[in-house]
Order: sequence, then structure tokens, then C-alpha cells
Amino acid sequence: METTSQHIQAAGHRMETRQLFIAIVDISGYTGFLRRHKSNLIHAERIIIDLLQSIVCTAKGPLILHEVTGDAVTFHAYGENTEETASIILQRIQQCIEEVQKNQAVMLANGCPVCAESELGAKAIVHFGTTVISHIGTYTKVAGPEVIFAHRLLKNSITHDSYILMTSSFYNVLEDFCSSHAYWQLEDGAEFGEVAVLVWYPDREDVDATLTHHVTRAPRGKTLAYCR
Repeated sequence: METTSQHIQAAGHRMETRQLFIAIVDISGYTGFLRRHKSNLIHAERIIIDLLQSIVCTAKGPLILHEVTGDAVTFHAYGENTEETASIILQRIQQCIEEVQKNQAVMLANGCPVCAESELGAKAIVHFGTTVISHIGTYTKVAGPEVIFAHRLLKNSITHDSYILMTSSFYNVLEDFCSSHAYWQLEDGAEFGEVAVLVWYPDREDVDATLTHHVTRAPRGKTLAYCR
């Protein structure tokens, strides 16, 4: 698949439209954790910062750090060699989630009462679409409806605290993907309407497939290959 790009030079900075991968890794349980520890807010926030730092340090190329906001880290990646790039991104995001889980296990065992009540996890959204890129000095800003769409999907019906949600556009450029713990389901994309997404639980053996609304076939006629 070839990516497309359009360039505009305006007001001293360069803008372009380009197909990009967007990946968001979000700390699950963030709001409740801070609410429970208002009297130890700095300590609680430090725990979140440490987890976000572990995500940033774990995510390597082709992922490029875009921004850190609150409880989430957003990355983007260019779409050259798209199928291979998608597979590598999925591996990188899985590694980020595993690193958060490792850090969480250490925190729960360190004897600190705040850390012991953290019960935090990590979830991720991965998407592929056309974005607007603005080059402002040394900063690259990625924007557009596709970015908004990816962020909308953080508010979903999934109750588990560790998963990777793939949009159909990401899945459609992904090389062979095989899992017995990945399920198509429908999610409310707000102004984007109802959308089919593939939710992968890489570390959960107890996920009950009956808890979600399933789509038997992936968009564009692609069928997910399940490995048993």
C-alpha cells in the first residue's frame, strides 16, 4: 500500500496531509487512583509519571513520541512498508503494556500503602488514517479527524483493564495476525457512528467472548484467523 502526501507552505511553517499510524497507550484506573489518594497526590502522580516514563522508554522505532497528556502517551509512525510497520507497531505496543504490568507488580510488592492500592493497567488504541501534519520549528503536530477518532475510542464499553484495540483500518494493513483472544465487536464512535473494532487481550486467558457484541467477519470481507 502506498501512502499519499500533500504539502502546503504557510506562515513560515510547512503543513502536509499524510497517512500515519496513530497509537495511544493509556493508563487504566488513573482517575479513580488519584481520587483515592488526594492526601498523597504528589506520590500518586509520581507513580503515574513513572508508568508513563516506562511506556515512552519502551516504545522504539518506528513509533515517534507525539505527546504525553494526563494518563496517556500518543505516538505516530509513518506508513512506509505499511504491512511490516503495522506488525512492528503491534509488537511495540504489546511490549509497552507488558512493561507497565511489570512495574505495577513491583509497586504492589514494595510495601508502600499508596503503591499497594494502585491497581493500574494499560490499554491501547492503534489506528491508521490520513492526518494533517504541521511542522512548527522542531515540533511536529499531528491533527485531523482520524486523530480525534482514535482518542474517541478510549471511551468504550470494554471493562478489562489491559487490551489493544485495533481499528478496521489498522487491521486491514496488518500482516498475518493470529490469536485465540481477539474478538471483533461494535463500539459507539460518537460522531463517527458505530464502528467495528478488533480487541486483543494478549495476556488474558479468562476473557469471556460472550461479554461483547461480536461481528463475525472483519470489514471488507477479511476474516480473522484464530489459532487454537
